[in-house]
Amino acid sequence: QMSGLMKIVVVGTSLSFFTPVLYYLPKATLAAIILRSTWSLVDFKTARELWAAWKPARLGGLKRDFVVWWISFFLTIFM
Repeated sequence: QMSGLMKIVVVGTSLSFFTPVLYYLPKATLAAIILRSTWSLVDFKTARELWAAWKPARLGGLKRDFVVWWISFFLTIFM
């Protein structure tokens, strides 16, 4: 619980100091910062594993999971 409190303090303090600085940055620069910081959240390894098991479920495959993964990925990106 103490580490969560420390994270809140650090993030809150840094936001209060850096918000005026970030105000003058172009939106494309801010978007690049956000994309770079969230790049590790995208897990393409799972998609490759699901593609390797591309068989119907009755044969023990993960075809439905692969389709659900791609639908959720594209809806997250484009909505």
